[in-house]
Amino acid sequence: MHILLGLLSAAAIILVIVRRLKQATDVARGAGEIARDAHGFFRGLAWKRQAGKNILDTVEDPREAAAALLVAIAQYPGAMTEAETDTIRSNMMATFEASAAQADELIAHGQWLTKGAGDIGSLFRMLASVIERTCDMHQKQELINMLRETAIHRAQSSDVPSHEINRLEQRLLPR
Repeated sequence: MHILLGLLSAAAIILVIVRRLKQATDVARGAGEIARDAHGFFRGLAWKRQAGKNILDTVEDPREAAAALLVAIAQYPGAMTEAETDTIRSNMMATFEASAAQADELIAHGQWLTKGAGDIGSLFRMLASVIERTCDMHQKQELINMLRETAIHRAQSSDVPSHEINRLEQRLLPR
């Protein structure tokens, strides 16, 4: 009987030790996750300080600016359709002399640029300076034509894209 009680108490002690070890590993895992989250938070703050507050301020290539403007028109007020993507791609291939892969890359970059850009008006105002600075009158007119062709797909839903295109045209091509 004493042997049975001894074995039972030894098993209980082992069970308690195993349970405490599992609790300790769970606590350590949680502490590690908290440390990683804190590290990621501070790393993110450092990146924001380093990269600036607005990604649109980093755009210098007029093709990237044009891609962002075209995507913004195509995505207003909802997701971009396949017809709009095809229109943008064909316009980029013709106007920028880009390959299909390059055009798709520019479209993807335009989607990334417009992801957190806010309203379409502020996006147009921010990117207009890149177009003004880097494009001649003919290129500016080509961009306006591309924007109008892309906006045709959204003509029924809202007149906001047309209004923004008109404002951009007045800014880029003063009469």
